[in-house]
Amino acid sequence: MKNLLVVFSHGKESGPWGSKIKALAKVAERLGGNVISVDYREYVDAVLGVYQHQVYRHHRLPEGAIVAELTRLIDSNIASEQQAHCERMYREFVKPGKQNNNERVDIAIVSGSNLQNVNAMIEVKRASSLTRTVEEDMVALSEFKKRKPKTHTFLVAVSQAKLPRKWVSSKGTAIKKKMETDTTDAQGIPYKYKVVRVLKAARSFRSIKNASYCCLIEVL
Repeated sequence: MKNLLVVFSHGKESGPWGSKIKALAKVAERLGGNVISVDYREYVDAVLGVYQHQVYRHHRLPEGAIVAELTRLIDSNIASEQQAHCERMYREFVKPGKQNNNERVDIAIVSGSNLQNVNAMIEVKRASSLTRTVEEDMVALSEFKKRKPKTHTFLVAVSQAKLPRKWVSSKGTAIKKKMETDTTDAQGIPYKYKVVRVLKAARSFRSIKNASYCCLIEVL
């Protein structure tokens, strides 16, 4: 079915990809449709989180709130012919059969209405996340780049009130050198990345250890 878009809304006690939604999503995809399942679990927390972070400095801001705010900033600064897409399947941006995983990308920047014309893929993670989950996103981005070498692939890592020492120096600046993941590909070769830029927010210029950081990491 042409131009079919199916949007699922989960219940209060369930999640965006429960068994019922997964089953119905497969039916929609077989009919050639695109599927979106809105995750409402973090939205209330996200709204409260933005407010409470101003009042309570150590309030943990959910990843959903970070993605939403970053998408808004990107959407207001990209060219008029570009579009920012959230929570889309990786396989939607490559030719059929070229990427078979069921992973979703947080943000994709595309030129025009054709998803094949992808300019950048962005994953968002809290710097405090487990190394395994951070590297899973890096691997997904790197594997996508192998299929579309001209696409810019980035991980945005956010750290609240803590210095992410793996990517930021003791002076609060980016550690600009090529780094490798612990995870390797099928040939045993680690994936490579580099920190492109670091932004710091602090109450005072000298507050480094307790500042909040946003790291832009390019996956190579």
